[in-house]
Amino acid sequence: MLSFKRVHALGLRFFLRMWADSSALAASANDFHRVGTIVRSQLREVLRDEASLVKGGLAKAWQAVEDGLLRSEYRDVKERMMKEAEASDDVTQKPTIRCVWPRPMVTALPRHSRH
Repeated sequence: MLSFKRVHALGLRFFLRMWADSSALAASANDFHRVGTIVRSQLREVLRDEASLVKGGLAKAWQAVEDGLLRSEYRDVKERMMKEAEASDDVTQKPTIRCVWPRPMVTALPRHSRH
């Protein structure tokens, strides 16, 4: 069985790295939920096969968990989530997908003055 404290520490490091990567893409405090969703998804993905990993030895299990959290890239995690969503029937109704991609910013077009 994996240690909660160690998984928590790895998850926090992953969150901070994902936040930094998303901040490079102009993330704001409003994106906290979106980054949190990405982190939860990756944690689920990494821990999904914990039972089979532990059968191969605890050291191998920890290596797989660490690799899945410390070496995953922001872009790759988002792409995996989108592929999973595409495989499901109703992509737009999944709250985990709706908040992954930031909403497009709508900017007002400059008005041309009539003379």
